Amino acid sequence: MSKMHKVWLWIFAGMFLVPEILWKPVGNLFYVFIQNSNHPKFFRMNFLTQSNPQIVYKSMVAFELLGLIGFMIVLIVNRNKISGKIFYLFLLFISIILLLLTFFTFYIINFVTISLL
Repeated sequence: MSKMHKVWLWIFAGMFLVPEILWKPVGNLFYVFIQNSNHPKFFRMNFLTQSNPQIVYKSMVAFELLGLIGFMIVLIVNRNKISGKIFYLFLLFISIILLLLTFFTFYIINFVTISLL
């Protein structure tokens, strides 16, 4: 893989990882679903869960989704240049799972009206 492709791969990975590490928008939503109770508690409270900044939450998840899509594109385009096939398949599998979870979260916060609090 060329240096430029590696840089873009890390940029797209960072687009998902940085918001997820700092605020956990996808993790919080799935933690609420896993609890399956009348009064769910969030995994980690932050400014996205304490108030109601819908536009910030939606843009954060959209940013993560774009990062994962870009990561997948760079990964698939450079599949022959990655040295270990097992490593490539592992990255591809993890990326697909994260992409599906993030897309599901994006769908829920944009098209389904639910009250989590």
